[in-house]
Amino acid sequence: MTPKYYQYNVPASADMWYENLQPYMKNTQVQTCPSQSATALSYGVNWRHVICYPAAHSSLGKEVGLAEFQKPAETLVLADSHTGTTGEGSAGCAAIYCPHCYATPPYSYVNYAVSSRHNDGANCAYLDGHAKWEKTQNILRTDASSIWAH
Repeated sequence: MTPKYYQYNVPASADMWYENLQPYMKNTQVQTCPSQSATALSYGVNWRHVICYPAAHSSLGKEVGLAEFQKPAETLVLADSHTGTTGEGSAGCAAIYCPHCYATPPYSYVNYAVSSRHNDGANCAYLDGHAKWEKTQNILRTDASSIWAH
């Protein structure tokens, strides 16, 4: 199962998805992009398709088993993110948002919170474990080449 985005009834230091992964990391610096060293988190998770709020607390939430994904090598899990509503934000957003599922970006985040800080693109991690740079406009596609797990 993929980790939950947020867990209820646990200590605040362990309620977010990235905090749940920390016991498996040797160093939490892996959560920070070297280009954004002033922030503790630089990457957002594919909200809604890879990781969601628990179903008991949200109509959108569900646990997702890895076997449910049809194309793991083409399924975006993480990407460089930001919190800007008028441009690139200075901090990372814990989630990136699918352009298929939202008519406009939630919270008015530019580019659905996907950052363009690396030459108009973002570093992306996929469900099968590989990572590569993608141009932001390609990440935000909604056609058949979409990488959002549709």
